Amino acid sequence: MTSAIRVGWWQLNVPNVENAMKPILEIAKVAVAIGCFACGNQTTNDAHHDTLTNPPSEFCSGSNKVESDGSTVEPAAITSALQFMNCCEAAVFRFHTKAQMGFDILATLTMAPNRFEPGQYALGESNGMAQIHLAIDNDDSPEWEWASARGSLDVIEGGDYSLPTMLTFCIEVDQPEHPLAGTRVFVNRVGIMALDWSQRFGLWLLKDPNITARDASEIPLESLELATQPVMDLLGVAYYDAGSHSLGWAEPWYTADYFKAFLPTVGVQGLPFVAIADGERVYLGAFATLLSSFLIPMPSIFVEEINSDGLTIEGSYPGSDAGQEDDLRNDPRILGVLGQAFKLVQ
Repeated sequence: MTSAIRVGWWQLNVPNVENAMKPILEIAKVAVAIGCFACGNQTTNDAHHDTLTNPPSEFCSGSNKVESDGSTVEPAAITSALQFMNCCEAAVFRFHTKAQMGFDILATLTMAPNRFEPGQYALGESNGMAQIHLAIDNDDSPEWEWASARGSLDVIEGGDYSLPTMLTFCIEVDQPEHPLAGTRVFVNRVGIMALDWSQRFGLWLLKDPNITARDASEIPLESLELATQPVMDLLGVAYYDAGSHSLGWAEPWYTADYFKAFLPTVGVQGLPFVAIADGERVYLGAFATLLSSFLIPMPSIFVEEINSDGLTIEGSYPGSDAGQEDDLRNDPRILGVLGQAFKLVQ
C-alpha cells in the first residue's frame, strides 16, 4: 500500500505514511538547489544584487514595527517559517498583531533564482530577484488576497543549510485598492531557521501503537521505544504561542489532514507521544479524544480540536491542578529551541 504525500509542489509515493517523513528534508534541499529553473517566466537581474531604490527613512529604524490604517504596533512580535516553491526559496513571516489590530499580518518573501544570499536587494521591482507580498490573516480574509509591497531588504547572514538566515527589511504596501494599502512594516534582524534544524524539536509516537498513554505513563521516559521518525518536527511549526500553547501549521509542510494521516486511531486511554528538544526527551504527552472520561495526567492534544489553524497542547485531561512552575509545556529546552528557530510568541 502506498500513500501520496505532497510537499509543496512535490508529490511522494511511499510504502507507508511513516516512511513519508524520511525524504522531505532531502527534497527540500533539492528544491532549493534547483532554484527557479522550473519557472520559465521568471526574470532576474544579471547583477548579484538589486540596487536599493528606497533609501532608509525614520520609520525604518529601531524595533520591529507595523503601521496600518493609523495604528502602530511597536515592538511587533514576529515569527517565521521556511517555504519552498517550484520557483524559488521563500519564507513566511507572521506579525502577531491580532490583539492590537484585530488580525495578524502575513508577509511572503521570495528570492529567485538564488537562495537567501547575503547582500542588499530592492523589493518589489518588476524584474527584481526579491519580492514580498502581504495579506491579512483572519476568518473574513480570502487566502488569495495578497498585496504587493516595495522596499528594501538586507540579508545579513544566509546561504547555509546549517545556519539561520538573518535579515532586515522595510516595506510599504503599494496596492491602492487592498485593505492593507499604505501599510508599512519594519523588521530588524529577524531570522529564518536553518533547514538542518528540522529535528531539533519534534513529537514522536511510540514504535508500538498499541501502547496507550496510560500504559506509557508507567514506563520510564527513557525506556520508551520510539518510532523511527517524528510525527511533527520544526519544519511543520509556523509559530508556537507560549501563553496558550497553541501551534500553527507551517504550510505546505503540514496541514491538519496531513498531520492526522500520521496518527493511528486514538482510543479513550490516549495515544502517547514524546516531546524531544535537541535530542533530549522532555516529557510524555498524549493525543486524546473528547469522548473519553479517563484521566490522562499529562500534556494532551485533542484530535477533535486539530483544525486548519493548528493544534493546542492542553495541560492535561480532563484538567490540570499543576501550577505554571510545574507545567511541562514550559520546559526551557523546548521553548529555547522554538525561540532560536524564530517560532516562539511570548
